[in-house]
Amino acid sequence: MLLRRTLAAVLLAVTFVMVVPSSAGAHGSVAGPVSRNYGCWQRWGSDWPAPEMATQDPMCHQAWQADPNAMWNWNGLYREGVAGNHQGAIPDGQLCSAGRTGDGRYDTMDAVGDRQAGHADQSYHVCSDISFGGTSAAPTTPPPTTPPPTSPPPAADGSCTATYTVTSTWQGAFQAAVTVTAGSSPITGWTTRLAYPGTQAVQQSWNATVTASGAVVSATNASYNGSLNAGASATFGFIGTGTSTTPTVTCTAAGSSGGGGGSAVKIMPLGDSITGSPGCWRASLHNNLVAAGHEVDMVGTLAGQGCGVAYDGDNEGHGGFLAVTIASGTQLPPWLAATDPDVVLMHLGTNDVWSNRSPTEILAAFSTLLRQMRAQNPSTVLLVAKIIPMNPSNCAECGARAAGLNNAIPAWAAQNSTAASPVRVVDQWTGFDTATDTYDGVHPNDAGNAKISAKWLAALETVLPRRG
Repeated sequence: MLLRRTLAAVLLAVTFVMVVPSSAGAHGSVAGPVSRNYGCWQRWGSDWPAPEMATQDPMCHQAWQADPNAMWNWNGLYREGVAGNHQGAIPDGQLCSAGRTGDGRYDTMDAVGDRQAGHADQSYHVCSDISFGGTSAAPTTPPPTTPPPTSPPPAADGSCTATYTVTSTWQGAFQAAVTVTAGSSPITGWTTRLAYPGTQAVQQSWNATVTASGAVVSATNASYNGSLNAGASATFGFIGTGTSTTPTVTCTAAGSSGGGGGSAVKIMPLGDSITGSPGCWRASLHNNLVAAGHEVDMVGTLAGQGCGVAYDGDNEGHGGFLAVTIASGTQLPPWLAATDPDVVLMHLGTNDVWSNRSPTEILAAFSTLLRQMRAQNPSTVLLVAKIIPMNPSNCAECGARAAGLNNAIPAWAAQNSTAASPVRVVDQWTGFDTATDTYDGVHPNDAGNAKISAKWLAALETVLPRRG
């Protein structure tokens, strides 16, 4: 019989070493994924009565039904006056509610179940689930692993190297650490790429923004450890699923061409569930760009979901998000800082339309997002979509509202486009049929994904460097 066990720890520092005890409890971390109530607020705060939450995100649904204030007051989940003795003050199984703090408001956070993963760029103390299969404690003698090179090749001027170590293993998962070392001159940031022999997933990470797409795990420095003096090092870690295998490790320093990816154009797909859940038009788009000879790097703080083919799946497709709340919540700048895109593919507005936000409100949010893009990269190229048609069963007016938004987008784009940072409209509306190209009147099926991919591909061909 397989037993579900959880690991107890309260972490009070940004850098830590994970120890696997044999007792049950919950696991706390100062990095992603985000806390349970904050993640539920991120995904559903703009539309928490939505009925589809019950099937798409059941654990958030039960939490919203129990007490919506647990999400709206996500930042009230803390404990004071315990003199540092958190383990003594918080019983096993109650870490996610901080020991049933807040007069029981957060009790539902302790419920065990399948939850959507989240991501945070800030260092919060958070609670998340880790599942260990088996009926016994973690093995005391880990399986042998290939040790990292004791003397990695020296990094060149303005570049970096990375060494990989498996620090512990247990049934169905492992913990790895990667040490990044600057070359003979200082660097201001770094990205590592771990290419595994097979598909890899990441459950937990610290000291870097870590994402997995197929067989590749990518990690970008945190805000506090990107700048390294010559010869200095920073270490990040993560928990991966499956059997530990040794990946091919590369490191790229900010502003350098090391690691083999310095000349790639970085493209950020930005949107909602049409972009990210699973958004398989991105798989077709990436692979068609590569087949056409373009050197591209799809970027984002979210990993790709399974689409049946290998592809670069990094993205910013946040299911349920509105353009107006992304803008008002200043959510985009941390995503931009972590990825620094050259081109942004923006398909946003569907959830705004569903929530009866006016074109004026939505375009004002677009303007805010564009300013934030240019603050990160003054030469950002924005390809903004006329959103695909929508005909959901619970919103008879949504089709007309989407048309109204789309009619206003070209004038907004013309007004905001500049020679240094062009804004171009990509017409995803024309030729798209909700009856044949979606499975629910909103989200694309295979036929719809093919149409969306083709429109983005044609638009990108006009802005990417010419081949040959």
